Amino acid sequence: MAQVPCELHHVRFRGPARYYYPTMVHGQSQIRQRLRLCGECAADVRGFCEEALEPVQPELVSQEEDRLCAYCRTADPRHYPWAVFVTAYWAADARSDYYGRVHDLCAEPMAASLSLPWLELGAR
Repeated sequence: MAQVPCELHHVRFRGPARYYYPTMVHGQSQIRQRLRLCGECAADVRGFCEEALEPVQPELVSQEEDRLCAYCRTADPRHYPWAVFVTAYWAADARSDYYGRVHDLCAEPMAASLSLPWLELGAR
């Protein structure tokens, strides 16, 4: 059994911890967090990341092309001022990186989905 609890559901768990580092950036403001997860919560978070965000491809200089909002999946002719980054270690040393953009209306629900403390950055 782990000596410390999963930081999402706050209960001690058996097995190795998975680590998850979500970040949202708007201009020079950012919110970031490090979370220790149990296997079940890690699977849920991984599913969300794989569905909502794009895997980072290090060989590409830029991944900017016509994108949809990572949260609501709608095309917005305006820009998406929020950048979303996630680094996760789902197993031992297996690192996964994800990226997406969201517009202002979806920033707060995206932060909640990523377990980021929205009030630390404050509504814009």
